[in-house]
Amino acid sequence: MTEKSKAAEHSEPVAKFLAEKGEATLDQMQATFDRARAILAIRAVLPDGTDEHRKPYAWETTEQRMEGPYRVWFASDSDYGTGEGLSIYFAAEFASDEAEFRRSLSTILGREMANSAQISEDVPAVPYAEWFLSPQLRARLEAFARGEGLPAAMSYYACYRANYA
Repeated sequence: MTEKSKAAEHSEPVAKFLAEKGEATLDQMQATFDRARAILAIRAVLPDGTDEHRKPYAWETTEQRMEGPYRVWFASDSDYGTGEGLSIYFAAEFASDEAEFRRSLSTILGREMANSAQISEDVPAVPYAEWFLSPQLRARLEAFARGEGLPAAMSYYACYRANYA
């Protein structure tokens, strides 16, 4: 056990939740934790979630700007998985720059899709916008882009999935 893990405290709400699930769930969670420690031991991943064999994207390493101006950014991407079918994603969010927007997208779509997403500050430049934006929502987002009626924070995510199998 490491010094850090010796000092770690348990989470009482999580402990109660798992206890309610029974012994089988506790055994499964313990096996999962044991496997995670084995993965860390061979350094297949690093504790911060990075893979030492995978180079970071530029947007992952840029310094986050703490001051604005924040503006509306738009993104779309699609993915096709065997057995899962087609997924099309659309997002709009306030961010200070493209890198910040991609970092936020990565928490929802994962780093690879956040990197491949088509991003713009102009909604017509983003594919599938017409699928996901009603005329009212589009007008509101365009007003935000002009600096009108800005809320403190705003994000919009949508996903379309179709499986024809």
